[in-house]
Amino acid sequence: MGGPVLLVLPVEGRGLFRGDRLWAKVSEMEVEPWVNHRWALPAPEVVRQALAAWARGTGLFSRVTTAAAFLPGREGLTLSAVLLALEEEDTPKGIWGRVRMELELSGRAAGGRVHSWRGIVEEREPVEEKSAAGVVRALGRALARGMDKALQAWKKAGILGGN
Repeated sequence: MGGPVLLVLPVEGRGLFRGDRLWAKVSEMEVEPWVNHRWALPAPEVVRQALAAWARGTGLFSRVTTAAAFLPGREGLTLSAVLLALEEEDTPKGIWGRVRMELELSGRAAGGRVHSWRGIVEEREPVEEKSAAGVVRALGRALARGMDKALQAWKKAGILGGN
């Protein structure tokens, strides 16, 4: 692995998505919490860990870290995110896991050039079973698919590897 080092910064949570509750969106104007289920950690930290695990799985980075004291060197990138939605979405067409985040990837990559990319990741995945575990699995698939799309945008922008 000869790619750049990636520092995944703490994820900022907005509104309802700062705490440890799982949310169900039941209409455009209404959400409700799952009564008996919560994230093991606050939702932004769950997402940060998922982003780091996803990045490690790509094999494109020489190192992926969440260590606050770490500062990337000559070829280091930082990934920051703002969590806007991490929820179950109940619709007439079924139940979905929905993830929405603002992302920013910045720093020095190939050849020491400075790069910056900003974008929105928003994905929905069907929930196969109406349970907390089913929703969490759908959210995980949605996050991975959204990050795979972001990765393609980073490659197209010349930040990581080929076009």
